[in-house]
Amino acid sequence: MTKKIIINGNILDLSYEQLLGMVSNLLFCWSKKRAGRYFYSNKDDVLQISRLTLWQCYNKYNIEKGIDMIIFAYRDIAKQLNKWRKKQKVIEENEILDEDIEENIEPEQNTQDIDINIDIKQLLSSTEIMHLDAITHKISIQQYCKEENLNYQKTIKEIKNLKGRLENYVKSGK
Repeated sequence: MTKKIIINGNILDLSYEQLLGMVSNLLFCWSKKRAGRYFYSNKDDVLQISRLTLWQCYNKYNIEKGIDMIIFAYRDIAKQLNKWRKKQKVIEENEILDEDIEENIEPEQNTQDIDINIDIKQLLSSTEIMHLDAITHKISIQQYCKEENLNYQKTIKEIKNLKGRLENYVKSGK
């Protein structure tokens, strides 16, 4: 199946495979730019997202509007790759935070078994106590933020600051 599309001001009758062959280097560059530091570790996934989005653009493309196919596809591809990258960043931050939490718990301990000394809780704000309860009950940070209607990025920073304060408190031996 072929379709008439405009590329660089020329009207061409191309199948999706032919279009993909013409713009594969361009897709690679766009994908690399949009995926940033996640590109090489997820190259196949990123390129697959780009190809799938190009396929969707090819199917909904209408030559009567007079828009160049490359311009038409770029916006959608960039949008899909930005969504993917944001998900990767959220996953990475959760993994880092979970690793930080897990490495401070002895193997025979369970997160539900950790009791916080009342003296420490008196040093914390009510928000910090909520964050601490969420962490020790092993709720995902995203789920916790949704349940409490909290800003995810702000909460991550607050939890990291809380972790630092608690570490300093423990090191001081009080």
